[in-house]
Amino acid sequence: MHPAPLSALWRDGEDLHQNTLRIARRVSALTIPHIVPPDGHQEGEEFLDPYSSIGGRGLNNLSSKLLLTLFPPQASPFIYEVDKAALIEQFPDEAGAPDAEIRAKLELAERERVVNKYWSTSGFRPVMYETIRHLLVAGVSVFKLYRDGTAPRLFKLPQTQVRRDGQGNWDRVIIREMVYVRDLKPEVVALLPPNSNRDPSDKVDLWTCVKDVSNSDDPMYKGIKWYVWQEIEDGVVLEHTVEKFKNDADCPWVVVGSGAVAGEHYGRAICAEFLGDLRSVEGLAQAIVEGAAIASQVRMLVDPGAGVTPRELALSANGAYLKGRNGGVEAVSLNKGADFGVANTVMNSIEQRLQLAFLMNTAVRRDAERVTAAEIRFIAEELESSQGGLFSGMADQIQNPVVLKTDAILVRRKDLTALPKGLASPKIVSGLDAIGRGQDRARLRTFAQDAQAVIGVEQFAAIVNTPAWMAELALADGLDPTTLIKSEEQRAAEAQAAQQQQTAESLGPNAIQAVSQALSSGNVDPQAIMAQLAQLQQR
Repeated sequence: MHPAPLSALWRDGEDLHQNTLRIARRVSALTIPHIVPPDGHQEGEEFLDPYSSIGGRGLNNLSSKLLLTLFPPQASPFIYEVDKAALIEQFPDEAGAPDAEIRAKLELAERERVVNKYWSTSGFRPVMYETIRHLLVAGVSVFKLYRDGTAPRLFKLPQTQVRRDGQGNWDRVIIREMVYVRDLKPEVVALLPPNSNRDPSDKVDLWTCVKDVSNSDDPMYKGIKWYVWQEIEDGVVLEHTVEKFKNDADCPWVVVGSGAVAGEHYGRAICAEFLGDLRSVEGLAQAIVEGAAIASQVRMLVDPGAGVTPRELALSANGAYLKGRNGGVEAVSLNKGADFGVANTVMNSIEQRLQLAFLMNTAVRRDAERVTAAEIRFIAEELESSQGGLFSGMADQIQNPVVLKTDAILVRRKDLTALPKGLASPKIVSGLDAIGRGQDRARLRTFAQDAQAVIGVEQFAAIVNTPAWMAELALADGLDPTTLIKSEEQRAAEAQAAQQQQTAESLGPNAIQAVSQALSSGNVDPQAIMAQLAQLQQR
């Protein structure tokens, strides 16, 4: 049995939803207005652009950096980490082999490439960019992944209500959409209330609910984590839309929040923390622009005793001679240059703070004739490390769920096979330099340098599994070891061919002639041939 009609649940949470929307619209108006449009905005209407562009540029810059950090286009943001104990337990015969773990890693690396290829071909990253921008402005973003390979869909705050449980976990999401009657299936139109208008050009409410039912005592939810269904208008359930998911990975819905506050459902947007500076810059920019527009106008004052009239001045040609006295005509001057200078200085100072907050590169250059690239790089790294909490939250709420859900989608599409339970799990390796494959690569290189310094290069090569070490190094660089490193069979075949070539060169043409004679006689005795070759080699 479904709970109360979703329209009623929406009305119950409308006050809290509107309070959150009000803040998001203020932030959006000072950054990029169309992210959370004003109340009552219609499609095609013009937005009121802010006087200062620092908010919009900063938001785009921070969103781009977060996207490149979370989902870099040229590298995988995650790896599958092998559980050695599970590998031994599930594959006892193969786990004893010295290269069992590296072979498992190579197979999982191919799995990573399949997941990343799906992201690259499904329009995934552009939607993630909009998701991050919306998250920074509104404090919450909801999107859905699709198993048919189409791009994910973002649902913005005006059409979304969310709820958390007592532990701060997402408990319920309600989405309200306005859809045209002509876009509904005939069987759905037939379910509309008799008193509703069914004109094809009219819009009706389509409700979607994603609810966590893992703690429910209702027998219909037994063994289910997420229960999803849709309703049309007021409480008409569309039974064919019901979906049940046993775990988080199978559910294609993702809810992302920032600035979570204990006891609050929506949390706080990152950009809302800079709302004071954004308002100040906007007010100062508006004052300077409007003041400059007034100051740019030319108005002349004519002394009544100047001997010339305003009309004579207005009608006179350029360079004309007029009767009058010097000083009788003056241009109006505001004498506000010093005041504009103060306003401009304060505005520049606040813009500098906002540039630091939004991780803009222009903020890391000091005002000097010569600024080294190393200095800029160092300060930029300091700024990015100061946002470590933001990166960590994004990794936990976006990267981990997206990786798990994408893997589950590809398994259902049969593009991947299901992993044995507990054998491997995704590990995020993008973000700050303290995590990631770069650290693994540094450890591998440091180990080789230290070992060679202690025992020497030859001894190091003798005791280290060189192919496995090279494969680990290639994986740390995000490369495919199977295309770079020769297999064991290739190395054995090449070694055998080299040995045969060396033997032939050392024995000379006499050995070749002796073998040819023995083969041509048809009386081939391998032991006799080897004895003859040994005698020739001794000579």
